[in-house]
Amino acid sequence: MPDPLPQIWFGLLGPVSVTVDGAPVPLSAARQRTLLAALLLKAGHAVDSEDLADQIWDDEPPAAAASTLRSHVLRLRRALGPVVGERIRTRPPGYLIELQGEAELDLLQFGVLRRRAQEAAARRDWAAAATYLREALGLWRGPALDDVPAGRLRDRELPSLQEGWIQAHERLARADLELGRPDEVLELIMRVQAEHPYREQLSCLLMRAQVATGRTAEALAEYARLRRTLVADLGVEPGEQSRALQAAILAGSPIPDWPGEGPAGSTGHAGSTAAPLASSTPFTPFTPPTLHRPTPHQLPGTPRHFVGRTAHLRVLTEMVDSATPGATVIAAIGGLAGTGKTALALHWAWQMADRFPDGQLYVNLRGFDPSLTPVAPAEAVRGFLDALGVGPAHLPVSLQAQVALYRSLLADKRVLVVLDNARDDEHVRLLLPGGPLCLVVVTSRTQLTGLAAAEGAQLRTLGPLTADESRELLARHLGRARTSAQPAAVEELISRCAGLALATSIVAARAAAYPQHSLTAAAAQLRDACGRLDVLETGDPATDPRSVFSWSYRHLSEPAARLFRLLGVHPGPDISLPAAASLAGVPLREARSAMAELARAHLVTEHVPGRFESHDLVRAYAQELAEEADTKEDRHAAVHRYMDHYLHALHHSTGLLDRPMSNIHPAPPCPGVTLDQPGTDVEALEWCDVSQRVLMAVVDASVQTGFDTYTWQLAGLLAVFFDQRGRWQNMADAQQTALLAAERLGDRFAQARAHRILGYAHGRMGNYETAEEHLLAAVAIFETFAFKGSMSQSRQGLAWVLEMQGKYQEALAQAELSLALMETSPAMSDRASSLNVVGRCHARLGDYQDGISECRQALDLFKQTDNAMGRAETCYSLGLAYQWSGDQAAALGMFREALDLFYRFGDRHYIGESLTGMADAHAALGDRAAAVDLWRRALAILADIRHPDAERVRESLREAQSHHGQSPRPPEPGTSEGLEEDEAKAKPVKPAAIISRSRSLR
Repeated sequence: MPDPLPQIWFGLLGPVSVTVDGAPVPLSAARQRTLLAALLLKAGHAVDSEDLADQIWDDEPPAAAASTLRSHVLRLRRALGPVVGERIRTRPPGYLIELQGEAELDLLQFGVLRRRAQEAAARRDWAAAATYLREALGLWRGPALDDVPAGRLRDRELPSLQEGWIQAHERLARADLELGRPDEVLELIMRVQAEHPYREQLSCLLMRAQVATGRTAEALAEYARLRRTLVADLGVEPGEQSRALQAAILAGSPIPDWPGEGPAGSTGHAGSTAAPLASSTPFTPFTPPTLHRPTPHQLPGTPRHFVGRTAHLRVLTEMVDSATPGATVIAAIGGLAGTGKTALALHWAWQMADRFPDGQLYVNLRGFDPSLTPVAPAEAVRGFLDALGVGPAHLPVSLQAQVALYRSLLADKRVLVVLDNARDDEHVRLLLPGGPLCLVVVTSRTQLTGLAAAEGAQLRTLGPLTADESRELLARHLGRARTSAQPAAVEELISRCAGLALATSIVAARAAAYPQHSLTAAAAQLRDACGRLDVLETGDPATDPRSVFSWSYRHLSEPAARLFRLLGVHPGPDISLPAAASLAGVPLREARSAMAELARAHLVTEHVPGRFESHDLVRAYAQELAEEADTKEDRHAAVHRYMDHYLHALHHSTGLLDRPMSNIHPAPPCPGVTLDQPGTDVEALEWCDVSQRVLMAVVDASVQTGFDTYTWQLAGLLAVFFDQRGRWQNMADAQQTALLAAERLGDRFAQARAHRILGYAHGRMGNYETAEEHLLAAVAIFETFAFKGSMSQSRQGLAWVLEMQGKYQEALAQAELSLALMETSPAMSDRASSLNVVGRCHARLGDYQDGISECRQALDLFKQTDNAMGRAETCYSLGLAYQWSGDQAAALGMFREALDLFYRFGDRHYIGESLTGMADAHAALGDRAAAVDLWRRALAILADIRHPDAERVRESLREAQSHHGQSPRPPEPGTSEGLEEDEAKAKPVKPAAIISRSRSLR
């Protein structure tokens, strides 16, 4: 018989716990507990990696959060052991944990038992309901998530967990009262109420139990305590249920039925045992004045051309559906001006209107009105009271009293309240209803974090329209026949408007007004970024983009306004905090404060932690402001500072990677530059990964602004990173720009260097003729300087390019020239590199013994100089030489040794090539299964980086699978089995272990 499956149990209702067959699994690391808790709270569903990082690091993840998170997941798997660790799976967009039933997690067990209790109560089986609830509460081993330190996770999850715990006590108290056990209720409720003195339901249950045990004076004292606490602390009166209980007790009447029920028929009803109370004076409970209360319907008409936003609508609706009973739902929609926040809020409000039969209230607070006269909260409250039928005769004098009346009128009503265009948190706080049945929708250009923290508002940030949504919006305005007839123009219009709903609507409205004009002409008018703002002018301050953006700009502090203007001279597409500090020439602390202000105003978006981006039209507006408000000298100084920032950050980062560029020596940075210096090789690679788009933009900007020396230095340093990642087209593009700058400078050495790296990049892409031209140009220039090292490296590159073309004899000649130049060089690594190429060329020509011998000599030299990358490349060459000689076992060993080293460097193209070599060796040895697995893993990498060998590997895989009767199934890039493991292993080696690598880049 097979061994029984291990019994696994997870616990969140108390300290985070894991047991396997009853034995606890220790989790001593706080972040491991936080990570496991975050996954268990969404068990069976993938949790986004960014969300996980925010929870683990409390919204302040490190710069290398993605790679660090992977490390934490791996460590958590190891800590949990193989049985439990395998339950954690990688699933886009993050990770999930798999359970095999509710019994494996106490939180799910708790939910199942609560549902069973609710079903039992519905059929008035109070004994079963009480049993289920006691069992459910018995699962709690203390406060939920008790040993999870992460504040964000606890703030987000604990309220609902605690609410479930309280509700279970309340329902158990109800069941015990129905069963005639009021003494147990007294002990149960008083223990819970000490922590929740404002909870009316607990007080009502306590009063019922006190009356049932003859303690009517204590019941009245409890009501007095409740009213005193609510009025003093919250400014509200007790609800209808509490008042009815007090009135019945004072009048000596039977205890009222439970809310929502008719007369109780069961003999166990708590009210049936209450004795009448004697009273010397008749009691008349307080009754508020009767008002005529019309049902307000203030929502403006639904937006005519609303499109898409499906995900936002779904999340907003789920927010209502999953709301905690007894809590007002507040949805705060933020975003840049012109993104369509009001349209989304009104469209969704109309969808929700039927759920709120007691009315809908709406006010445009004009928080960013160009007239600078926002609607004051007092004015909005009076407008709401008027809509609710409160005439002047009943209107209280003070604002506080008006707010209290407004909240009292909505206390037991289902009303939808839309607060549009709020300036900040305080603008809406007095307008929030106090009742638990209402829904509030707030829109603002400011991020209402205070409302989320204090009032539990759930924030939604509205970004640009997707391409499909923009396409649909144009079709709604112009008709599908017209947009279908000019698809290229439509796509350009979509691109130029960049998803801004306001801009797209303006363009569409103008095109609709001139049906005889082509859409191509309309698109052409938008091609210049700054000119776009002119084209989009409407003459109406409410819809003109400049005017609309200006409403947000005017509210900025001077430091934030200056930084916003200078963002217009930064090339984008995004910017980090240190780069922003350099741009403005201010300390990091001041830059952080200014960027936070811009983010709250939605003029920038923190799209990944620590990096900010702006909409294209907003950047064009910022550029206009900079040209108007800042001098040419100030703008030039800002460009100089950000150039220095990126150049020195890149120089530092490449120094931590596998081959420092020793022949690039940047001048010291100018004053005001904040240096961004990763501390480790892993952080350096992560910084290069997240910065690559902006670095390419900076290279282009440098040559356009006359910073030509920065151009070739930045491009040269970028070549290190691009080669590591196999991004050779990016490398070629940057070097082409570098060559232009070097020629303009008349710097022959920089020209030769750009030619050499261009030759390498084109060779990697399989453009061998172009590569050969650039390498010959490099050799010719270096010869005029008599730079032996540079000439040798260029000839090595030529040998490799000729080798790739099958010109082995010519390749050997170039390799031997390279070696001859290095014979007297004291640089052992340079000689070893040339020897490696000579040996490989000999092996190519069938001279295996000499080839292997020369590669072995090179390997010995690399070991003496502790050059790990040289060792890796030479092991790879030896693998090829042994493979060509027919010694597949020896080849396999060398490829494996090379692969282990390349994993350390994170060098994707060499990882792919080594995997291919191993696959070929396994195939030659008859192990087809191993070959197919390795080919798949290799193809996923090679296809992703567009390696010339990808098609050859794809064909090998197709033939192997067809040979075994399988349908060919080459993997999509990045999805192959084993790829995640390959990428996880690919870490940069520590710089102390490295001296150089492929000489073509130096």
